[in-house]
Amino acid sequence: MAKKNKLLTKLKDKEYRSGYVESAVTIGLPFQIRALRKQHNLTQEKLASLMGKKQNVISRLEKDTYGRFSLKTLFELASAFDVALLVKFVPFSKFLHEQEDRSPAGLSARSFEQEFENLKEAVNSNAGWKTLTQEKTTTMTPLQFTKRNSVIVTTGSYAGRTASG
Repeated sequence: MAKKNKLLTKLKDKEYRSGYVESAVTIGLPFQIRALRKQHNLTQEKLASLMGKKQNVISRLEKDTYGRFSLKTLFELASAFDVALLVKFVPFSKFLHEQEDRSPAGLSARSFEQEFENLKEAVNSNAGWKTLTQEKTTTMTPLQFTKRNSVIVTTGSYAGRTASG
């Protein structure tokens, strides 16, 4: 609780807030790409082949220092993994909630084929889509962002790895 209070205090600063979001997204995407690739039992070479790219492109996308993702590339990745891509603006409460679980399970996404039977059940039972998204997750250590000379520096763990930059 103390860490969350400390983070909330830091987030009062607009520059820090902006850096926090940027860092969380640019660090988080490579970890999720790697987690999804492993979840789907794909090598970098096989994923590259599915996307019509070379292996070095996948290697670059999985580096937490890259940070130059295009929507086109993200759509290609989503298609290769057979998952949806959701890009939308959200309130900080939702963003912070999503950042709490960065474990491989929290970063996983089942393919359409893996979810199809559950989707059919949800449609037929009128239970709605939300019931499909309620999965058990594991909480990881929150990333910490420190402002040093107008640069946001990150430390903490992400999907079992230590991130710093």
